[in-house]
Amino acid sequence: MAEEKSYHHGNLREALLMAGLELLQEQGASGFSLRACAARAGVSHAAPAHHFGDMKTLLSTIAAGGYMALAQTMNTARKSAGTDAARAIEAIAAAYIGFAMGNSALFSLMMDGERTDGANADLLEGVAALKAEIAAVAAPASRRTGPAGPHTPTLMETFLWSMLQGLSQLAIAGRLEEGGAISRQASDLVKTVSTLMLEG
Repeated sequence: MAEEKSYHHGNLREALLMAGLELLQEQGASGFSLRACAARAGVSHAAPAHHFGDMKTLLSTIAAGGYMALAQTMNTARKSAGTDAARAIEAIAAAYIGFAMGNSALFSLMMDGERTDGANADLLEGVAALKAEIAAVAAPASRRTGPAGPHTPTLMETFLWSMLQGLSQLAIAGRLEEGGAISRQASDLVKTVSTLMLEG
């Protein structure tokens, strides 16, 4: 009866996603199952398959939510930095690395091409939102001309995302100096790279 009531009000899908996220945070993707997700949500074991089809689709939808949350966090940080291009890069870097460290299991899933479906519409939308935030701060760098000539926006966006991803992985693995959400070592590197980008 409880399952029917939740489904009638359209809450079951969100309940399953919340249960899945909680399980992911507690056990990681390797210990994830549709049955465990259903049990956590308090519904029948068939409920997740009814809404998501299979585990990969459910995990892809959870990952998509992670991308959207990260993009929103970066958007807030970017806007708080004002119009200064270097400060904007530093702000989204701190937001990106801080999110990765605070949500390591979700962040790992977001970057897991085996457990998620790269063609999933929700996931594609989430990735697009994240890339838009990176593009917003990489744009000034792509307009500069240095010794190597002008750089395409795509090149600068990929370069910046690669740096953010690499620093996040190092931070999660404990390979950077201690120092809160973003270490002094990472912060100094971001400043150096942003200067190089913006000066061509």
